[in-house]
Amino acid sequence: MVITSSPPEDSTVTSYIVMYKERLQNLTGVCKVTEQQTVCRGLTPGRVYEISMQTVDDSWTERRVSSPVLFTFSTRPLTPTEVQVVTVESSSVTLDVTINDILVTALHVTSIEHGGSPPGSAKTADCYADSRHFNGDTLTVTCPAGCSAIGTSIWGTGVYTDDSGICRAAIHDGRLTDAGGQVTVYRYPGQDSYLASQQNGVQSDYWGSWGKAFSFNQVLQSWIAVNESMLLFASGASMEAADNALDNDDATYWSPENLQEEVAFIIIDLQRLWSVSQVMVHSVGNGINDVITVTVQASDIGHPFHWTDMLESNKGELYNSGPQIFGGFTGVGRYWKIGLQTLLGFPPHLTELGFYGNEAPGGTCQDSGNCVAFPVTNIMTQVTLTGYKPATEYVVGVVAATDQAHSLPMFVTFMTAPEPVTNMNSSFDGLLSSVAWDPPSNNLVSYYKLTYGLSASYLWEQHVLITPIRYVTFPDFLQGKMYFVDIFTMYNGQESAPKRAVFSVVLGAPSVPVVTSVAATTMDVTWHYQGDAEAFRLYLAPAPEGFTLTANASEPTWTSVRQTTSMVGRFDGLHPGLLYVIGVRAITDEDESEMSMEVHAADSNG
Repeated sequence: MVITSSPPEDSTVTSYIVMYKERLQNLTGVCKVTEQQTVCRGLTPGRVYEISMQTVDDSWTERRVSSPVLFTFSTRPLTPTEVQVVTVESSSVTLDVTINDILVTALHVTSIEHGGSPPGSAKTADCYADSRHFNGDTLTVTCPAGCSAIGTSIWGTGVYTDDSGICRAAIHDGRLTDAGGQVTVYRYPGQDSYLASQQNGVQSDYWGSWGKAFSFNQVLQSWIAVNESMLLFASGASMEAADNALDNDDATYWSPENLQEEVAFIIIDLQRLWSVSQVMVHSVGNGINDVITVTVQASDIGHPFHWTDMLESNKGELYNSGPQIFGGFTGVGRYWKIGLQTLLGFPPHLTELGFYGNEAPGGTCQDSGNCVAFPVTNIMTQVTLTGYKPATEYVVGVVAATDQAHSLPMFVTFMTAPEPVTNMNSSFDGLLSSVAWDPPSNNLVSYYKLTYGLSASYLWEQHVLITPIRYVTFPDFLQGKMYFVDIFTMYNGQESAPKRAVFSVVLGAPSVPVVTSVAATTMDVTWHYQGDAEAFRLYLAPAPEGFTLTANASEPTWTSVRQTTSMVGRFDGLHPGLLYVIGVRAITDEDESEMSMEVHAADSNG
């Protein structure tokens, strides 16, 4: 904790006495005091402290100590140790959050959308199309089938040179299959090198430095637009002069006048939380006023600031009049304090100052409308967030809060699932099982994936079918069986929730049984069958009085029922000359066919 203070007016202060006391356990300690700054170290996270500050005047023969000034201060609780994505759907996400601070009472969760849904209209591409000639930062293309084996070569893995074939790269990256489909491409900064790899049946090659690239992942970070209104503090006699470092004009620069120390500071208010990974410093290039050492601190709140050290680098170059990038860190804050020092202590001449990063969720629900608070009762808390757009990338910030303070955020990035298909319709015409559907309402689809199989064994035995079209016929479904067919929308490597079609395929009936031989007490029958029966069931009953064999004849009360796997059967124990009804139906373990019946009399001659 850092405290800044000013001495009382019209007094001589030779030193300060600063004490702290932790309320919960009544622990006390002494803070280290320097000129107008006090540093209290070794404090426990998430606790409330009482600070006592006194001034000391040793200029008199008798030491004078002022009455204490008391104020309270809350240290931050610990940041959540882990945030893990459990499930992602088209409009919601479920997270497991792990904390390591017993005083945390709530989680404050905020979300920021990165990029939103790409445009629904797509350009038709061939297997040789690359990204060199498209305008804007994104392009949605529809690729034909067969690009894994033909088309333009590709260089890179995940990020590809801009002259790589888009459709082959999409297959290599797992966004499409060789069946083709729709995919969205994002323009990407050039890379120092592009790695070769074998993925999804496609080989990519290695390439060295190349100035332009594309990827199927959206670029989250960019240079943040800064301006003079963001200036909060600057060293020197005239703070207004520091506007020159934020005016986006290389012809002007800030030179702090009457600098009291060798290090010049400038504090920027970026207006909201940002995750920053690089700082750009642009010196004039004259040597003596060029920045050689850069320090970076960040705070998510002001008054008082909670400064966190992010970077200290002495890699600045003399006589370099171009922008210099200082990175190797990732920090989150709204307020950024940049320290600048020259080689010999001369005032730095700063032409421009820049920050590279992305807007970051975080803070408490008192600070943000796009926030949900969840109570904490255990070391792990599961939270579910809703209201998201399908097929969209989001960054979520999770903050651990006590009654007095909140932690820095822990971030997780995810993409919501695409919307499922609509208007699904299944049919069976006696021979073929078919299913058709419409695309999702937002038309964001690369291709469709179908998984299908017997309902009885679906959990452990499935078949997979990839298709760019919206109609599929299954000629190999067995009669008398139930099948599940799940249809997924696939978009940019993500799959939707399934829509399920259930097929109960009708089992075909055998032919009418034919009596092949008959005696006074026995009768042999046979029949023909073309279908998927596993067995047959034979029925026999004396014909009721007045019984006629019609298409809708009611079944009699069967007196003999037997099962066979062949297409022949024998009945014994018949009464000579009596008229009998004979029935046969095909069966499986899940279904049975309609009955086929015939009428025949036993031989009257014994």
